[in-house]
Amino acid sequence: MAEDDWWAQAVDEFGLETDPEPIPTESTVLTAQEIAPTVPSPRPRRRRAGVDWLVLAIASLAAAFLLRTFVIQQFAVDGESMLGTLHSGDRVIVNKLSYDLHDPRHGDVVVLKDIKESLEERDLIKRVIALPGETV
Repeated sequence: MAEDDWWAQAVDEFGLETDPEPIPTESTVLTAQEIAPTVPSPRPRRRRAGVDWLVLAIASLAAAFLLRTFVIQQFAVDGESMLGTLHSGDRVIVNKLSYDLHDPRHGDVVVLKDIKESLEERDLIKRVIALPGETV
């Protein structure tokens, strides 16, 4: 069977309309572009990683803001009114949700807003010694 006969038979059977690619010989020199597959540039991958980091940073900041606003907050102790338990300069983390679940109890340490009419807003850290209706 001659080389062109098989091609003619394939064209008849499968409806091929193009000429076959020439078979490479030893004299054919292939370039690096022909041998290596094309690799996409790393730019889109870097851009996607940048977008992923940006989304992660925004989500982290939003979570931190929501936690600080509604769940927990840090306060610094200023003064000596709680000297047996807390010292001036100590830091406490307050759970803001606990009193949504139950009322204050004897011995709880609570944070209150200062009721004095001053320009500077202060937080007071105190221990519950009496509840409404009790006499001290």
